[in-house]
Formats: sequence, C-alpha cells, structure tokens
Amino acid sequence: MRASVLIASVFLASLAFGAAQAEPMSDACMKVANAKMAEWSQASLLRDRMDTYEDGSNLNTEVIFTENGMFHLVKGIWRTGQATRHQRSAGSPSSVIHNMGLTECSADGADNVDGQKTLVYSYEQGPDMKSRLWISQATGLPLRAEINQKPARYDIPAKIVMTYMFNDDVHLPKAAELRNDMRMKYSQDWLRYMASGTPGTSH
Repeated sequence: MRASVLIASVFLASLAFGAAQAEPMSDACMKVANAKMAEWSQASLLRDRMDTYEDGSNLNTEVIFTENGMFHLVKGIWRTGQATRHQRSAGSPSSVIHNMGLTECSADGADNVDGQKTLVYSYEQGPDMKSRLWISQATGLPLRAEINQKPARYDIPAKIVMTYMFNDDVHLPKAAELRNDMRMKYSQDWLRYMASGTPGTSH
C-alpha cells in the first residue's frame, strides 16, 4: 500500500514579477518559513493533497487539524488522533528553515489562487526536491504548494500538489466525526478495563 507522505487553478500575473524577483534570497526563505509558521498556528487547517507517481497513478488524501484533533482521509477511510495546536507549533522561522532544509529560495512574482492574490516563492530541500509555495498577500498563509522530487522508491510520489483552507472555511465531515467518536469510545473502554484490573493482576 502506498504510504501517504504529507487543485486550485493559478494564473500568472507578470506585472509584479520584476519587483518580487529583486527580493534577496534570505528574505525569500524567511517568507516561506513565516508562512509555514502561520499555517500550523491556525485554529483549523485543511490540506488537500494529490500525489502523482512515476507510473502516472495518483493518490488523493486529505488532512484536517482542529484545535485538539487530527483527521486523515485515505482511500475513503478516516483515521483520527489527538493533536493540539500547541503540539503542531512550527517554532521559530530559523528553526523552520533548518528543519525543512530550505535552500536556493527565490521570489517568483505574483499570482492568483481562487481569486486571492498571492506571492510565489521557490525553494529547494536537497538536490532532488524543488518546491513552490503560493502565499496569500492578505493573510500570509499558504494557499497552494507544489513539490517535485526524484523518488528513491516506487511508492514515493514524483509530484505533490497541496491546497489549503483555514479556520471558518474548514468543515469537519460527519464521517470524520463519527470515526473520532468511535476512537474516543474505544479509548475510554480500554481505560476502564485497565482500571478494573487485567487478568493475573493481584488485588
């Protein structure tokens, strides 16, 4: 089974290209890092992801983070877990740059994603991974990401496209809520079982 490794149309607005291209590379890396920090600090976050493999096949997955939960949709099945907003904090911009391995950052001009004005940044994460990030000019949040990489194995995608939604635009599907309720019930039943004493336990 292929592992999930965590599409809006875009139109180039070339008029702002020259001004944005003049931005220093270090500033471009900082803009990417700040956008990733903002992404993880939101109360609710949805990432819709499309993986494309070298054989041309695709895998679509979806991840939703709420204040205290994580919901992952793969092949029609929701998986849930606990993840607080504090736990998913990305840290400082310098730590994001280090942890992501950002290099060769550059500003690629202005664009539009679903009617929202964005600035586009390119960067590398090693010699075999090249990425682009579309960042909202209004909020500083990422709206789209594209990752192109040279896969080391057949089950690693060659291209990843992600689109983002945040806060009031994120709505948890009923199926995800039901799956989470089941997980919580199983956890509570297990805790009650352990509290009652397992077989072989002395009293």
